[in-house]
Amino acid sequence: MIKVLRTCFGDNKTLDTPDGIAKWEHITKLHSLQQDGQVHLTNKLRKQHIEYTANKMKVKLATQVFSLSVADAITTLENIGHPDFVGASVTAKFLKVSRD
Repeated sequence: MIKVLRTCFGDNKTLDTPDGIAKWEHITKLHSLQQDGQVHLTNKLRKQHIEYTANKMKVKLATQVFSLSVADAITTLENIGHPDFVGASVTAKFLKVSRD
């Protein structure tokens, strides 16, 4: 089910949650910041997590997208006022709730 959720989220780019709209864009922007060397917030988010279509069957990659470390990194960037992460708490909460 976690692979289906990841694919649905990644393909649609947004998901409507009870708290608002969760955006895949926050995950891709976190990855971009880490790739550019601007920041690394101790998570396992890599290129294969973002470009998941080549690895759709790997449960490990899907679960790592919905990890606490990715959610915490997004929350941290929102808390420090990074302009790309305004309102990202909805996405972070979605990632945390989806794990359960």
